[in-house]
Amino acid sequence: MSSSSSPDGATPLEENRPLLDGFRRGDRDALQTVAKSYIQDVARTIRTGVVVVVDGQRVRLGQNLPEFEVEGLVQETFLRAFQPDARDRYDGVRPFGAWLATIARNLLIDRGRKESVRRKQTFATDDVEWAPSDEESAQDTVEARELHRLLQEFRSSLDEDGQTLFRIRYEEGISIRDAARRLNASEVSIRRRDGRMRHALFLFLKQNGYLEHATVHIGQSLL
Repeated sequence: MSSSSSPDGATPLEENRPLLDGFRRGDRDALQTVAKSYIQDVARTIRTGVVVVVDGQRVRLGQNLPEFEVEGLVQETFLRAFQPDARDRYDGVRPFGAWLATIARNLLIDRGRKESVRRKQTFATDDVEWAPSDEESAQDTVEARELHRLLQEFRSSLDEDGQTLFRIRYEEGISIRDAARRLNASEVSIRRRDGRMRHALFLFLKQNGYLEHATVHIGQSLL
């Protein structure tokens, strides 16, 4: 299992709180640093492609793409990840490399769907699913279960208001803006509460060893 580190050996975004704060604000320097740190792994993930199941058959999408298409998909991955709503949705706990990989994988699947339409092939949404290798699947299942257990344990330690905010932000994936509307509170107060809760969750996961063992090498594993 790979260690929790960014591709260039620097501290990964989920552990670099000053950089994470800058990323959330959309600071130009922070976004450039993030892109530089993860761009090679995103490119490697796209070049590797993604295996999907179409009509019961395993098909790898994205292999042997022209380099200009790889570059375009890499740029689109970061454009989507750097959108204000996307920056707000990132919880600062899940490995950022895996979060980027999910975006890149979805772009490859979207590209495959468009290509299938052009070729008049069947590529219905219900027929397609991501199919990791057996080793990746078993490893990710263990990690997902452990993360779920820890999240539930952390949630149960919160007061009623904290549990409500946790559910809205981390289970429903609601943005700060929408959470404020839902809770009839200001965005500033929700952002502060969310920041404190996120920091407490980060420390809780780190104390329980999760961040030390989570797979984050997105070229090989899509958590």
